Amino acid sequence: MTLRYDKRASGPQVKENLMRLMGKISMQGHLEELAGGVRLLAGRADVDSGRIFALTNSEGCIHALILV
Repeated sequence: MTLRYDKRASGPQVKENLMRLMGKISMQGHLEELAGGVRLLAGRADVDSGRIFALTNSEGCIHALILV
């Protein structure tokens, strides 16, 4: 199973999201998004929670390292 996502302030809806999130974007918020994704996967019966890992690039590396 794979979960891939872009931060709220990126991706195809960046224009709409950026206006709504102006002044609310933070490193803590990005970390909470990542933690939510891990919880989502770990809560699934078809996922071995001991084998979840993050494959990242760019700023995602910072968030993955903080979560560990």
